[in-house]
Amino acid sequence: TKYGPHMVDLTHAADWKIREPDMFKKFGARIHFDENQMVSAIYDSDTEKLVLPGDSDWEAAKMQAKVTGVSICTVREHLAQTHLMVANDSSREVVLQLHPEHPIRRLLSIFTYNSVSVNQAAAGSLIHPRCTIHRALPLDYKDGVLPLFENARITSVAYQPFPDREIKNKALKNLTENDESGF
Repeated sequence: TKYGPHMVDLTHAADWKIREPDMFKKFGARIHFDENQMVSAIYDSDTEKLVLPGDSDWEAAKMQAKVTGVSICTVREHLAQTHLMVANDSSREVVLQLHPEHPIRRLLSIFTYNSVSVNQAAAGSLIHPRCTIHRALPLDYKDGVLPLFENARITSVAYQPFPDREIKNKALKNLTENDESGF
């Protein structure tokens, strides 16, 4: 594109319903990067403007992108996908499917240790209406927080077999296609 070869599109977050729209900005941003991976432009979904470095609202656009990105990463990738999906399922299936002395179970227990307790605490304190996530973000629970969790389920590749996953990083793709891994 005109603003560089790389882009991170988080504009879908603009659809999350804000509790008090006259008090809070909508989420959503599209961040453009140049060939040196430097931010070259940011589209602010709230103002519906493309902002360039040096523009008077550049700092506000950067904050818009940061808040949207951190909210998505924290709630979607970290809480929902890592804890509530993968860690929950892994710790449950390890116990149900593998004998206590099985070497794979012993290996996986290092990674799933205390997951059940952590996830129980998270479920009680983070994800219900008027709990931490709902109060920390200006989102309506039904039309803002719940769609964020649903988006986590839809976009997760956690259970997709590795050969079926699309590799987007050029260096990693080149490494795997040319079998230069050394393994």
